Amino acid sequence: MRRAATERPSRISRSWKRSGGWAEAPTATALVRILHQFAPTWLAQLPALLDDAQLETLHRRVQATTRERMLRELVEAIDALSAEAPLILALEDLHWSDAATVDVLAMLARRPTAPGC
Repeated sequence: MRRAATERPSRISRSWKRSGGWAEAPTATALVRILHQFAPTWLAQLPALLDDAQLETLHRRVQATTRERMLRELVEAIDALSAEAPLILALEDLHWSDAATVDVLAMLARRPTAPGC
């Protein structure tokens, strides 16, 4: 007898458990690839996505990171993600934003050209 769709664990829920609870498997793979290439300092902030050897190598690669580098890398990663597929950033409660969030949004807004234009 088949279980109802609501009772079956979905591919997303199975991926949710395997990936630490926040990403669908194909999306997580693409995200790791993009972060590794364009934003390694941000990938270092997500240790659950890497094994111990990868994490150790990455930490050596991103030593002495500056705030400016992290901002630049995040904007480059967002550009790379949006070049592969449409990307929607949902921004809520911006009046509570910290300075770093405002800086990232300002950098995104000031890019000379947006990807795909």
